[in-house]
Amino acid sequence: MSNDKLYMTFEANTIKHLGVKMYSNMPPALAELIANAYDACATEVHVRLYDEGEKK
Repeated sequence: MSNDKLYMTFEANTIKHLGVKMYSNMPPALAELIANAYDACATEVHVRLYDEGEKK
């Protein structure tokens, strides 16, 4: 078994492409991503949010 870590990043606009009607704002989208990690038996989930002025 490898100790390599897997990092996944995505742009906030990705949510629009995956289903804007399903996730109309960020909190439900983040909750879904974390729930998916739990369902996949992830042992750790790290969420980092960045606020860069108008680009969030």
